[in-house]
Amino acid sequence: MELVKPQESLSVSGTTRLLRWRVTWPVERRVTPWTGHRRSHTLPTGIRFVPTHCVFCDLIKGAGEVSICYEDADAVAFMDIQPVNRGHALVVPREHYASLEDIPGPLGKHLFDVAWRLGEVIRDVTKCDGMNLLVSSGSAAGQDVFHYHVHVIPRMHGDGWDVPLPFTGGEPSSRQRLDATAVQILTALHDPMRVRESAVRYARRTTDEV
Repeated sequence: MELVKPQESLSVSGTTRLLRWRVTWPVERRVTPWTGHRRSHTLPTGIRFVPTHCVFCDLIKGAGEVSICYEDADAVAFMDIQPVNRGHALVVPREHYASLEDIPGPLGKHLFDVAWRLGEVIRDVTKCDGMNLLVSSGSAAGQDVFHYHVHVIPRMHGDGWDVPLPFTGGEPSSRQRLDATAVQILTALHDPMRVRESAVRYARRTTDEV
């Protein structure tokens, strides 16, 4: 691990970027080819939607103030502007992917690897009591910025924020229902048609089409 000296303040279109420390780890290879293209989001109907504005894309490109704590060829991590606690960071891909269903598998694994490594450092820096690694995918799951990101959230006893699991608002499920759901999932995982469709979706997600 290498701790790099802060860069000087840069003025970008009238906006001064923050001084920042960059924590870098050696990167053996890039997870995905970087071509400068934005990834588009594939809607269920097959229509491809490319957002005209994304706040995270703007921050990555330097069009705003951001406090970066990690970056490599494929990922950037910066401090959350409304943190649960000090040290709350977001790990994002450099390219635009809207949600969990869009992110290529190797890149998704890389982002979680970065989040895991940052979690260790943040735990040491903040002396926190616990840690949440959290992804919200889709508006129903609470996603508010539609650029895929992983929250690295240091937790303190009594900090007032909670992920209420197990969920106490519903009724406990019967073993019969749990077993039936497990069988459905196992069957779907091994269904030849679904496996073929998943391979096609994965190939589409790893192309560089705009």
